[in-house]
Order: sequence, then structure tokens, then C-alpha cells
Amino acid sequence: MALEKIHIIVIFIIAVFLAFYYFFNLGIILNKAIFKPDYYCEINSDCKFKSTACPETCDFSSACVNENWLQFCPFPYRHDFCVDGFLPHKPVCKCVNNRCETNFISFDEYYCENANPESCTIDEDCICNGQGCFLGNKNYYEKCVKTKESEMLKVCMDFCGFGPYEWVIKTICENNICKLATFDRTTGERIK
Repeated sequence: MALEKIHIIVIFIIAVFLAFYYFFNLGIILNKAIFKPDYYCEINSDCKFKSTACPETCDFSSACVNENWLQFCPFPYRHDFCVDGFLPHKPVCKCVNNRCETNFISFDEYYCENANPESCTIDEDCICNGQGCFLGNKNYYEKCVKTKESEMLKVCMDFCGFGPYEWVIKTICENNICKLATFDRTTGERIK
């Protein structure tokens, strides 16, 4: 009889523990507390922006961690249905004092820092603005140069569209690079 009471108490304790474990999703807490991300790095390329939470947990914890670090979630946890989080800014990973650090910059800042200002696909992608001393991609100009023109007190020779009466200078896209080219004003043919 005493043995039966012990079995019932043990079963009750296990049931309460499992209910508590499931209700408070303790698997996530244990996984996060015991298996922490590896932030070690020597150079910037050692770092990669990754999710640091177990999958399907609605925990959108992400950070720059060592690129070789893998999520490890051995404790079972409740899988929740959720929509992925949206990052309004671009994460940039840097190695600072042998630790991966996460910095967020706006997508426009990221574009301006990483885009080729001279890249193009067609002639219409290119712009020449002598006043702003710029020859290159129109979108790059709009996002990264035009907004700073008031700060730029440069004096540049304006070659955009300017030339002697017989010819005209136009922006063209050649080999995916914006360039100036000279054309005959009457025939429209390109002059070497």
C-alpha cells in the first residue's frame, strides 16, 4: 500500500513537472541558458548574422556570431506558429576585440556604402550632373549624392551635355559602367 502511494506521488510530480515544463516552455529557457552562441572572432569575416534562438519559437533573437557556430537545442520545447520578424535596418557584423559585434544601419546607408556608383544596365540608368560633380548610376545619385549636394561646395568642370556646336556629350552604359561619350550632333553617330 505504501509503495502504491509512492508511485502515485511520483507520477503526480512527473505530471506536474511536465505540465509546468510545457506551459512555461522551459526547453527554450534551458537551451538558451546552457548553449550560448560563440561570439569569438579574429577578423570581420569570422562573424555572420544568425538567429540565436531555437527554430519555431517566436523568439527572434539574432546577432552576429562566429560563422561556424551552430544552433543546438537538445531540450525539447513547444513549437509555436509565428511570422518571421522584419528587420527595418541592415545588420553589419564587425570583429571588435575578438568579439563579433552587431551594428544596424539603414538599407540606404548600406546601399551607399556597398553599391558601385558607376554600375548600370542600360543608358537610362546613368546620370551626369556637373553641378554635383557626379557621373554614374541615377539611383545611387538620388539616394547617396543628391541629398548631400548642399554640403558639397565643390566647383567642377561641367562636361555633361556640353560641347562644341558639332557634337554633344551624352551619358551611356558601356560594359555595365556609366561613361560619357561624344556624339555627332547632326548624325547622332558616336565619335571616338
